Amino acid sequence: MFVLYGNRRINIQSLKEYKPEETLRNGKTSYSVELFYTNGEKETLHFFDKNTERDNFIEKLDLNVKE
Repeated sequence: MFVLYGNRRINIQSLKEYKPEETLRNGKTSYSVELFYTNGEKETLHFFDKNTERDNFIEKLDLNVKE
């Protein structure tokens, strides 16, 4: 099972954990998702000021992980 991020496909089965993050810089909130893979690597996907896009991506992850 895969989920799209831009033009990338991320294999859901290779994910161990994921979590949303919010960072405040220069008075502006930046949104991202931190992915932890089963091989020990981690990656941060940046959505910048688009919290709705970040939340939609997390919903896609949640739906696919439950199946």
